[in-house]
Amino acid sequence: MRIVVATNSVILDLKFLKLFISDWILIRTVHLNDRLISTS
Repeated sequence: MRIVVATNSVILDLKFLKLFISDWILIRTVHLNDRLISTS
């Protein structure tokens, strides 16, 4: 049982990490776009 719980928590961590990274990339892209628009 402990192994299953550990595996589940690792999978959850990976999912959260993926969400966090995609959110970060999205925010960075939006910021870059805003900068490009304001510069031109």
